[in-house]
Amino acid sequence: MHLAQNSLFISVARILWAFDILPALGADGKPIIPDPWNFTDGFNSKPVSFRCRIKARSASVEERIESEWRGALVITSELLDDITHPVRNTHTKTDSEFRVSRAGELLAPDSSEAQAYSSES
Repeated sequence: MHLAQNSLFISVARILWAFDILPALGADGKPIIPDPWNFTDGFNSKPVSFRCRIKARSASVEERIESEWRGALVITSELLDDITHPVRNTHTKTDSEFRVSRAGELLAPDSSEAQAYSSES
């Protein structure tokens, strides 16, 4: 439960940091303020949907959001490419022939670091 509450808090904080949430404008250009007491009927009631305007708080925030969006598209594209075109395992060594370095890297058994690791263990 704490993870969900913390995640929700972070999401709301980021939205409030980045955006101004403003009332929608009417045809006359004046703001349309939603009724704060307009809820749905029933046991599980919620506020009735209303229109609003969401604007970036500044040009630098807008640039940051667009930069993060482009980065997310690249990562998503790479992940989808990895899923749709898995790399074929072409090496001939078995997993037991490899060692893991102290830095967490996979080492071939003929590397000097792997030999040093073998003599220590």
